[in-house]
Amino acid sequence: LIRKMPESLEKWAVYLRYGQVLSHVPGKLKDAALALQKSASLDSSKVAPHFELGLVYVKAGLTEKAEAAFREAVKRDPDNKAARDELAKLPKKGK
Repeated sequence: LIRKMPESLEKWAVYLRYGQVLSHVPGKLKDAALALQKSASLDSSKVAPHFELGLVYVKAGLTEKAEAAFREAVKRDPDNKAARDELAKLPKKGK
């Protein structure tokens, strides 16, 4: 359904919300990650898709991917406290 939407500047937001919803459905973390990746690819300047993708990766136990996603969020908004807080919660490499 989303794929059939006309291209628009806000299509990234539809994929973002879809990914957020899927992240709360048991067994749908992979689909959530795919939707959030699509959101990020549609408008790479946005912070939210990267942040939400990091949260999905944390839920999935993919710490390195979560760290990369949160770092992308911080790269786009260096003052993003939520992304910085999530980075701080991740286990440190080598420990």
